[in-house]
Amino acid sequence: RRIEKDLQCPQCDKLYDNVVGLTKHLRHIHDTTPFKAGIVFRCACGKETVSNNHAYKCDQASSAVIIPVQESINYKE
Repeated sequence: RRIEKDLQCPQCDKLYDNVVGLTKHLRHIHDTTPFKAGIVFRCACGKETVSNNHAYKCDQASSAVIIPVQESINYKE
């Protein structure tokens, strides 16, 4: 089974298949956070978050998508 890598870093072309990997990449490679990078993760359950904490708690988190902060219901710049 091939895993789709559809979470793209907003600052480079690197792709990830999960929120945890992308969040770590942003912190370690670009020295930033998802919020500072202008993105929010929206889980399949509907929860919006700017961290990877929700990914550890929700079995639907593998279906998360990236949305711009401006389109978020809960977060505004």
